[in-house]
Amino acid sequence: VRLTPGDCLVLYTDGLVEDRRSSIRHGLSRLVAAAGAAHGVPADEVCDRVLAAMDGGHEDDVALLVVRAVP
Repeated sequence: VRLTPGDCLVLYTDGLVEDRRSSIRHGLSRLVAAAGAAHGVPADEVCDRVLAAMDGGHEDDVALLVVRAVP
């Protein structure tokens, strides 16, 4: 994948979006919304915002890696 300046790549494990109380689709939608709302902020802040938005009783391990392409 070639990133252009300003692009953000979000990699995550399934523990972030899976929840026994709701569908995987719902978890993915929440992730997309949280990452989209963090447009233009530094990568570490994207992580913080995504994790805060995806809060909940995760029953699985969670890993999140965010890369922001800079000029």
